[in-house]
Amino acid sequence: MRRPELFEAALEESGRVRAEFGWPIMVTPFSQFVGTQAVMNVMGGERYAQIPDDVIVYFLGHFGAPPAPPDPEVADRVLSSSHAAELRKLEPLTLDGARERYGSRISDEELLLRMTMPAEQVDAMLEASRGERPALSRPGRDPLVRLLHEVTRRPSITYLRFETDDDVVEYRRAAGDEASHAAG
Repeated sequence: MRRPELFEAALEESGRVRAEFGWPIMVTPFSQFVGTQAVMNVMGGERYAQIPDDVIVYFLGHFGAPPAPPDPEVADRVLSSSHAAELRKLEPLTLDGARERYGSRISDEELLLRMTMPAEQVDAMLEASRGERPALSRPGRDPLVRLLHEVTRRPSITYLRFETDDDVVEYRRAAGDEASHAAG
């Protein structure tokens, strides 16, 4: 925004906004919601004078319940904004609704991508994946191997399953075991 003097204030405001939003996890799209609202609060001079549609939809519960209750005063301000009444008419996106919209012949992975990303990005990813898959001559670079390696570093992940028409890969962490194993 060409206002570098406001950078520290925006960072500080991000912490306040995250707390007021009920401590959402700071990954896409929640990090964008928090960051955008914080910048708008700092740039606008008045907190919550401008509220993006995504923030309103977040407070309407379309992304599930936040980890902690949002600040009631902020929730009231967001949900009483002029555009909130119109956005209340939106139906929350559900897996059943997405299956109906996109069809039952696509994989769960593609369904989730189509629910959360612009169509042109999903189409580009699918097109890129249709090319020949390189042999696992360098297994450390294979995306699935990298993912499983990363999962083993996260003790909170105890089970993960990938399934295609041809293969099933499961990861289960042994009870009380920090080591991992994968079966395919």
